Amino acid sequence: VMILYVNDKRLRFCVSASRLHASQIESAWQLSISSRTLRLGVGQVAGSGAGKILPSKLAKEPMIEAVFEMRFESSAPVAAMLPGILYSKLTGSLSMEQLPPHAMPKEIRDADPNFQHLPLTKCSWGNYWILIGDRIFAVASKLPYAGWADFRQKIEVAFGVALETGMITTVNRCSIKYVDILD
Repeated sequence: VMILYVNDKRLRFCVSASRLHASQIESAWQLSISSRTLRLGVGQVAGSGAGKILPSKLAKEPMIEAVFEMRFESSAPVAAMLPGILYSKLTGSLSMEQLPPHAMPKEIRDADPNFQHLPLTKCSWGNYWILIGDRIFAVASKLPYAGWADFRQKIEVAFGVALETGMITTVNRCSIKYVDILD
C-alpha cells in the first residue's frame, strides 16, 4: 500500500491486488482522482536552501509515458478478436499494426511467462495507443500528454468496450504507470 496526496487529499493505493472477477473491475479502476497534481512535500526547503519555497508546478512537463494496463484470463482468443471489435465500436480514426511478438506461435507465448503479457497489436486512436495481447489490454498516452481528465475518459471508453464483450473472465491485475523525467 502506498499513500499519495492529491490536491491535499490522502489516497491509499494498493500496489498489488488479489484476483478480481471481470464484473468487479469497473469499480477497481475508477479512481476518485480529479487531477494528476501530486503533493510531494510542497513547502519550505530544509538545509542550505532554508526559507525557499518549492514550486507547485514545473515549467517543463516531465511526462514521457502514461499507461493504464489490465492483465486478465479469458475464455476466447482476445488478441485475435478484440482489435476488430474495437475498430467497429470506437469513434475517430483507428489504425492497427501487428507487433513483432505476434509472429511467435501462441504455444510458445503461452509456455513462457516472459511472453504471456506482451502486446501483440498496437492500435493508434487519436492521441492514444491501445495495446492488445493474449492476456493484456492497455491504453497509453502519446506525447504531449493531454491531462488526466482526457486520459481517464479514453480509459473508460476503451475498457468499457473490452469488458462488454464478455471474453475477459478474470482480471488478475490493473495498474497505472506514469514515467516522468525531471531535468
